[in-house]
Amino acid sequence: MTSGFTDNGLTQANQINSFPSMLADKFKLVGGGDFNLPLVPQGNGSGFLYLKALGVDACGNPSPDLQTQTGVEGWETNISAQGPFNNIGVPNISLLTAPLPPLIILPSYGYLTRMTTDLSHSYVDLISQTTADIDPTFFTLWLGGNDVLLYAATGGGYNPDPCGDINVLIANPTEQGAFETTYTQILDILLANNPNRQGAIATIPNITALPFFTTVGIKAQNPSDCNGALLDIWVTDSDDNVRIAQEGEFIPLSGGANIGVPDAEGRPHGLHPDNPLCKGEILKVEQVAIANAALDGYNTFIRNQAAERDLALVDMAAFMDDVKNNGLTVDGIGVNADFLTGGAFGLDGVHPTDRGYAIIANEFIKSINAKYGATLPMVDVTIYKGIAFP
Repeated sequence: MTSGFTDNGLTQANQINSFPSMLADKFKLVGGGDFNLPLVPQGNGSGFLYLKALGVDACGNPSPDLQTQTGVEGWETNISAQGPFNNIGVPNISLLTAPLPPLIILPSYGYLTRMTTDLSHSYVDLISQTTADIDPTFFTLWLGGNDVLLYAATGGGYNPDPCGDINVLIANPTEQGAFETTYTQILDILLANNPNRQGAIATIPNITALPFFTTVGIKAQNPSDCNGALLDIWVTDSDDNVRIAQEGEFIPLSGGANIGVPDAEGRPHGLHPDNPLCKGEILKVEQVAIANAALDGYNTFIRNQAAERDLALVDMAAFMDDVKNNGLTVDGIGVNADFLTGGAFGLDGVHPTDRGYAIIANEFIKSINAKYGATLPMVDVTIYKGIAFP
């Protein structure tokens, strides 16, 4: 989220509208300097999801046609000569992968290596080198979401094949000790050699605050009887048993997209006990508990670090829960966590829209002002867009 990633991709516009860039614009009003971004090529950048059409299904419910826009050829080209960069957010990075060489962490390879001068350098190395080169007066740190997101998004780590038999261990939530070790190492780097350096660190949103997990529901509408009872959804549990989805479980958008698709015998996926959702297409009760326990541990540690190191704490976990449960009105605009229509989250159901990032920037500003007695003005949310409808 630090990079500005949205709609499952990154463009120059996303980077310019990242929440750190918005903060830097406000910092300039009180003497802040230029904010150098590792800009991807103009146009489609790395590629992204877009809403080609918004139709309706047989029962009149919205039926989005999401398509992928291809990225610009060569967008991963190394641009380290244009650095050092002030925004070194790397999509997909986690506290588990941050100490590893980029060739080991393929999902982050293109984003990380385009900024680093040495392909053997890890993300921690990039933070260290950048901090030494820039000697910043202020920093933000919002890491940890990916330490549980991949596990949750793949029904417990069944990645990349949700219907396969292999649980990918790297997709499991990062062990608490490893999380704390790397987080501490990064904070030590960010705070080294400058006793006047200040910063803001943020807690990690709960997965149940993200529309990627909350949109589908555990029952389905019958397309042949729109006013009838909802249909049970059949799933495969962790022990390969077939049963009905239960309260407290979550079917992510990726799994929901396959519900109703018939197999070779015409049995609709998820709606027939002989064609249930696969293990990787539903986050089961015991896995929800594992994800929540990991997040609770991470966030407790982050809150403690903010207190021990006298840093501003931005409690994004509490804030995102409030957006989901109550919605909010900002600058006269209503925002909630509904998929497509809520205005806060993009088409991937995880990362904010430009408008969502503006709201996040304001949460950082509130915490910064409260902690440091600053008077940074708020971002005007009205100038940033939500989802672009065709």
